Amino acid sequence: MADSATPVTLENEGGAPVDAQEGLGDVSDVGEALYALLSVLVRQQPREISVTAVSTLSTLRSEGPQRITALATIQGVSQPAMTNLIASLEKSGFVVRRRDPSDGRVSVIELTDAGLEYVLGRRREGSERVGRHLAHLPEDQRAALVAAVPALWELEKAVRGADTHHR
Repeated sequence: MADSATPVTLENEGGAPVDAQEGLGDVSDVGEALYALLSVLVRQQPREISVTAVSTLSTLRSEGPQRITALATIQGVSQPAMTNLIASLEKSGFVVRRRDPSDGRVSVIELTDAGLEYVLGRRREGSERVGRHLAHLPEDQRAALVAAVPALWELEKAVRGADTHHR
C-alpha cells in the first residue's frame, strides 16, 4: 500500500539538504514511536461513544458548525453513516441541527454546551493520563519531550493540513 504522506525534506543543523536515506532511520524511529504511543492512547480511551463520534465532536469544536456532507467527508464515512451518527449524538444532547444561515434549505450541525464539555473533559482526562506516565520518566527524557513540544504542534498542523488536501 502506497504512503500518501508528503515527502519530508531532511536538513542538517546548518540547513543543508541531507540524503534522505542517511537520515531515514531517525525519522522512521520517531514515526514508529509516535504511532505506537498514539495506538496505545486511543485503545485506552473510554468507549462510551465511538472514536468517529469523538472525532466528529472535536471537528465541530475546531471548525464550527458543519453540514453533514462535510462531516462525512472529514471523517471518511458515508453520508448515511454520518446521518446516523449525528442522530445518535443529537439524542445524547451533544449536537443540534440548525438552519444554514447561507442556505435555509440545508441544516448545519452545531456542538452544544454538553458536547463541548464532553470534548474538553475527554481531552483533559487524556492529557492528565499522559502526564501521570510522564512523571515516571527520568528527568532528561521529560526535558527532551518538553523541548519537542513545539515540533510536535508543528507536526500536528502539517498532518492536519495534509489531511485537508487529501479530501
